[in-house]
Amino acid sequence: MKRVLVIGCSGAGKSTLARQLNERTGLPLIHLDRLFWKPGWEQSDILEFCDCFASFRRNRIATLCDSDEWIMDGSYFSNLSLRLLRADTVFYLDYPTHLCFRRVLQRIATGYGRDRPSCAEGCPERFDWEFMQYIWTFRKKRREHILMLLDRNKHLTLRRFSHPRELAQYLKQLESIG
Repeated sequence: MKRVLVIGCSGAGKSTLARQLNERTGLPLIHLDRLFWKPGWEQSDILEFCDCFASFRRNRIATLCDSDEWIMDGSYFSNLSLRLLRADTVFYLDYPTHLCFRRVLQRIATGYGRDRPSCAEGCPERFDWEFMQYIWTFRKKRREHILMLLDRNKHLTLRRFSHPRELAQYLKQLESIG
């Protein structure tokens, strides 16, 4: 386990799991939200972020993926194929929509107006209707595509969790081994 992806819907706990894995393994941690968002919730140039242009110019993600070791959290579809090719392990938090939606609402309520460690500075927690719609439709619109990409990448060690209890049991087993 040297190149690890943590993917899933917003609110699933990707950043939290990535930090936990970082603490256990010491692998460098890369939060894609910190790279994609600029202060004031301004999006990065898509050419810097999208693997479909990688053959024409090196983008930030391609460069990071070339490193020997990393943990990356984020489900950005513009570069997911590239990251899957370079990863050796994927943690897919395949949680129910209502759970992710509730977690994001709780995160907004408790952190409103404050920056999160996994996001860029100058991007305070806020309520965004478009973001809430993204969460509500994530599973319906993106899940099959994710599963298809995971199935195509046979080289991956896949850890797929359908509920936080499953992940908690897995992490507990890791603690007892190490």
